[in-house]
Amino acid sequence: MKKLILLVIISLLLLNIVACTKVVKVYVCANGNEVNDKNACPTNKVAGVKKKDAEIYARNYVNAFFLGRGGRAQLVTTYLDPNKGDFMANFIVADKGGEPYETIVMIDGKTGQVSCTENCGYVT
Repeated sequence: MKKLILLVIISLLLLNIVACTKVVKVYVCANGNEVNDKNACPTNKVAGVKKKDAEIYARNYVNAFFLGRGGRAQLVTTYLDPNKGDFMANFIVADKGGEPYETIVMIDGKTGQVSCTENCGYVT
């Protein structure tokens, strides 16, 4: 009987220890980062736009502002932002008779919508 009571007491102590152990959930994001909250992971867009199409959209956007006024635009590079799933395109542009400068546009990786992100004075 004493052994049974001792066994019950030990079992209850072990259950208390196990019940008091805190389980911490760790989420691994697609980019490899470990976070405690799954909402802290950057959302990856479903690839709807390919790089070649993103370049075409970006060229059309920038050329619409410059070629009509006699300016020029040259695509330098296009790359995918791995954290957001969007494409970034760098251009060297110049108004007619003006000094060239760099501008950067973002192409939404899901919809293909283009927007200027840096040196956007020509948009207004």
